[in-house]
Amino acid sequence: MSIKEGPEGLTMCDRLMNLQAGWFVVYKDGTLATEDEVHWDKVKKGQIKILGIKWHDKMWTIRDKTAWVQFKRGSVAFSTTGINYDVDCEERCIGYYEGSSKIIYRVNNHTGKMVPEVL
Repeated sequence: MSIKEGPEGLTMCDRLMNLQAGWFVVYKDGTLATEDEVHWDKVKKGQIKILGIKWHDKMWTIRDKTAWVQFKRGSVAFSTTGINYDVDCEERCIGYYEGSSKIIYRVNNHTGKMVPEVL
């Protein structure tokens, strides 16, 4: 299944609509891959046309770059009793390299607020 891109933006397919929070990729041939379906290591980075991040009803996209980055930041509660706690995803990030700079879109996983950052 592919995704359509037009003057009004991306035409959502069910797969993208059903993604609650996470990254997605639209390849140059129009096909879609989401975080729920494929591990980032398996994404064909040289074929990416659009890298996006979705958080419920919000979405941010980066287009037509050549060097991409995606990562998450999380936290784990400290336990002195040996209880294993789950990792809590605090932030979902996508970005790209522009010359010697890294441009990152940081989305707070609890509030959905996006903050761009140049490193």
